[in-house]
Amino acid sequence: SDSPLYVNVADMKPWQTVGVFTIVVVPLFLWAGIVTVRSGSSCPWDRQHYEFAAFVLLGFVLSPIAWTHYFVLVYYPLTLLTVRLMIDGDRGTSNWFGLAVWVIWIVAAFSFAADLVWPGGLRAVGVHQWATVLLVIAMLASARRSATVSQPALEGLPEAG
Repeated sequence: SDSPLYVNVADMKPWQTVGVFTIVVVPLFLWAGIVTVRSGSSCPWDRQHYEFAAFVLLGFVLSPIAWTHYFVLVYYPLTLLTVRLMIDGDRGTSNWFGLAVWVIWIVAAFSFAADLVWPGGLRAVGVHQWATVLLVIAMLASARRSATVSQPALEGLPEAG
């Protein structure tokens, strides 16, 4: 095809970019603010990791240009999500949203690395940006959930140090 392949929101018309940012970023920031506000000084260590990962990912979402080599920083949140899925599995609880986000991210990464643009226009819709938005939601949900789960969150694992 002779038409250009747009890979990020910076290629959109300015009013479209502002609209997308407003619709996506404002609710994410409001939710991040609500999740990270807590009473007292005590905070479970796993919640701190989820919150940090969410804010790292929000940096990607805020950036109008997402260079692919920046996405190496997504390994940390993906690792946290993998651990969360393992913990949930061990506890016998289902985390279908987390599993779906994990699969979407892996498929998106593979399709981008293998230069497979399937389904058509996968890059054009900025699949990595949208997968990152889903990962932010998964991190915030995990942070919120870790506040309601009794500690220690990783029972049976050896202590660090």
